[in-house]
Amino acid sequence: SEMCIRDRSEYYLADSTKMGSHQLVYDESDRLLKKEFYDNRNRLLETIEYIFDTERSELVTVIRDPKGGILHREVRKR
Repeated sequence: SEMCIRDRSEYYLADSTKMGSHQLVYDESDRLLKKEFYDNRNRLLETIEYIFDTERSELVTVIRDPKGGILHREVRKR
């Protein structure tokens, strides 16, 4: 399946100092796969992944640290 970065946003203070950014990654069906959050030097801070389990009608949300370690995992029935 194809992944596509479609939306990238950067955050600035009033004095134009860059605070950070995020980007949204979608699959070919326009489903949001993950959000990636970066600091002002474009270093990855955190990733939120969305895993759709259609067989079980579940949405699994996984929050990861910069090294890929799981900080939080939540399963929600759809």
